[in-house]
Amino acid sequence: MFPSGSSREAVKENGKEISSFAMETYLVLLFALLMLAEAALALYSHDKSYNLREAIENIGIGFVSMFIDYGFSLMSYPLLLALYENCSFNAWEKNWPYYLILFIALDFTEYWFHRLSHEIPVMWTAHKVHHQSTSFNLSVGMRTSFLIPVFNVLFYCVLPLLGFHPSDILFCIFIQGFYQLLIHTRLVGKLGIIDLLFVTPSVHRVHHGKNKIYLDKNYGKVLTAWDHLFGTYQKETVAVIYGASDPQGEKGIWRSQLIPVKKWWRRIRKR
Repeated sequence: MFPSGSSREAVKENGKEISSFAMETYLVLLFALLMLAEAALALYSHDKSYNLREAIENIGIGFVSMFIDYGFSLMSYPLLLALYENCSFNAWEKNWPYYLILFIALDFTEYWFHRLSHEIPVMWTAHKVHHQSTSFNLSVGMRTSFLIPVFNVLFYCVLPLLGFHPSDILFCIFIQGFYQLLIHTRLVGKLGIIDLLFVTPSVHRVHHGKNKIYLDKNYGKVLTAWDHLFGTYQKETVAVIYGASDPQGEKGIWRSQLIPVKKWWRRIRKR
């Protein structure tokens, strides 16, 4: 989903200040056009695996999540800023190594956030929403639980401690988040060696598969280095069967997000 919170900051380029809000708006419009193009192509090619009703539900869930995520970002920014100003134990000069290291550090953080979202039951109740779709297209990238910001801010807190400014962190999150949206498609096939280095549509299709060979694989967000390093990388070898491995009929914008939480709470109370 589109991370928010950097809209009040500005990016300096060629001596001019470009509003981050304007940049986010352009990218949102671009993504909307790409979704329409993908849907039109699926309709033209009679691609029955593109479920229009499910795509509409994905978009609805995405708008709910984006609205709540934006509000939560505004609330969490002061926390990140306080950690940066009072607890940071490093001072960086803002040059290209700074942004490169931030990108790598954020990608490493996202790998573990994503992996633990599959391995820790309470986090899975939120992340499962993203895996409920039995189709795989750009709209699936928007399908995220409104509870995700509650968890990921805990992981992001380490970045200001390392000396990265919150506005830079949020901007980098937005760029990586936009990239993540684009890899939810079946229109791009395998890309050879690129699939070994970066999280491509082929790499991410594997992650969304409930085939036994694909379970708990490919957690990376942009780089596959962490999957190679920690033994969670898997190539796309057989046709992917999409959806959660434990489907329980969660349908609808609110039911799909609240039912997993309700069932988790029931299991906790029975212990």
